[in-house]
Amino acid sequence: MRFLTFEDETLFRLEAQGYRRGQLTRARFPELDADIDTLDFSGFMIYTRTDAPDALVESVCAALVSRRGSIAWQGGDELPLEHMIADAIDAPLAVPLHPAARRFWSEYGLPDL
Repeated sequence: MRFLTFEDETLFRLEAQGYRRGQLTRARFPELDADIDTLDFSGFMIYTRTDAPDALVESVCAALVSRRGSIAWQGGDELPLEHMIADAIDAPLAVPLHPAARRFWSEYGLPDL
C-alpha cells in the first residue's frame, strides 16, 4: 500500500476552509517510510449547510439522543453526546455548530455551548 500525500499549499487551503491538519507518524505506525501530513477526520462531525432548516437539524439531534444506545462507536456502548460537541483531540470541533444544534444541545443540558 502506498499513501498519497498532500502538498502544503493544498493543506493550507483546506485548513482555511475549516479542515484540520493531521499526521500519521512513524512513532505510531512504524511501518511508514516517513511521517505523512494529512487531514484529520476524527470525531463525530455531522456536517450540514448553514441554511439547513432548523427543524431538520433539531430532528437529527433528537434522533441522536433517542438512538444513542444503538449507534456503534469504538469507545463503548453508548454514544457520548457530551463528547460530540467538545473540542477534544479525539473529537475535534473544526467548524461551528449550526445555530439550531447549538440551541438543541444547550436545552438538552450539555455544557459550554
